[in-house]
Amino acid sequence: MIQSCQGTMWGTISTFIAQQEDGTAIHKLSVRKVATASPSKWEDGYGLRLVVSKSGAKKWVLRFTLHGKRREMGLGSYPSVGLADARTLAQKCRRQVATGRGPIEARRMESKRIPVFTACAAL
Repeated sequence: MIQSCQGTMWGTISTFIAQQEDGTAIHKLSVRKVATASPSKWEDGYGLRLVVSKSGAKKWVLRFTLHGKRREMGLGSYPSVGLADARTLAQKCRRQVATGRGPIEARRMESKRIPVFTACAAL
């Protein structure tokens, strides 16, 4: 991972933007920016975005390509899912995509799994 610093005519800004080896910026959002985001789509990088509706509702969406098909997967609404949690979930989904497994289908299969007796008895 490469870190770059942006300069201005008044000096160097002390905030760093992390970048991948190919120059793609990641972790562009801050906790403050997420909390005060206006209605629009805000990119955090590497497919993770915060979508803010006109009513002010905020949700996390991950965009990825699997088998040549562009997909979008919801990761949850803000503030139930914070910035750090969204980044963790996105990383987990990216790992699944890298192995050729679709995270949407994996989530569906996990919810359809039939519990065994010992798991039900423990409740």
